[in-house]
Amino acid sequence: MVAKGHDFPGVSAVGILSADSLLNIPAYWAGERTFQLLTQAAGRAGRGDIPGRVIMQTYAPDHYVIQCAARQDYRAFYDQEVQFRKELGYPPFQEMAKILIQDESEEQVWRKANDVAAALNCWNQDHGDEVAVIGPYEDVIKKIRNKYRVVLSLTGKDLTAIKKAMQHLPACWQTGVIIDIDPM
Repeated sequence: MVAKGHDFPGVSAVGILSADSLLNIPAYWAGERTFQLLTQAAGRAGRGDIPGRVIMQTYAPDHYVIQCAARQDYRAFYDQEVQFRKELGYPPFQEMAKILIQDESEEQVWRKANDVAAALNCWNQDHGDEVAVIGPYEDVIKKIRNKYRVVLSLTGKDLTAIKKAMQHLPACWQTGVIIDIDPM
C-alpha cells in the first residue's frame, strides 16, 4: 500500500521486509521493478517537516539495486542497469519474446519445452544464430489451474527474426503455448 502512492500523514519510518525478493525471479526487469518499489516505499517516510527513516531487510545488501535504492541514486542505478541489459542482450538493446508452455503433466510440459528449445536451436543454427534461446526454465508461478508452466525466452536484434523462428515450430507443439512479444 505504501509503494502504491497512498499518503499516510505522520509516517516517519518505513520498514521493507525481503527487499531483494523480486531480484530472484527470472525476468530481465526484476532489478528495475525492485528499484522502483524500494524508492517509492522509501519516499513515503518523513514527508514535509518530519525527518524519515527507512530500514530494509535484504539477503543481498551489496547488490547494486539495493545499494542504489538505499542512496536514492537514480543515475547510478540507470547506468548499471543499462550496462547489465546491454551485456546480456536484453531490451532495449535487443527485442524479446517469451514462450510459456503449459500442460497438466509436469513430465509432458518439460518434454514439450525441451522439444521447442531444440527446434528453435536447430532453426537458429541454420540461420546464423539470429536468435538467442534462453531456457527452458520453470515459470515464476509453477502451476496454475492444474497446469504446469515452463518458459523459454528468445532475444534477437529485431522481432522479424524472432517471429520467423517461432513460425517454424510444428503445430503439435503450439497447443498449450502462449507467446508474449516484448514481455514485461
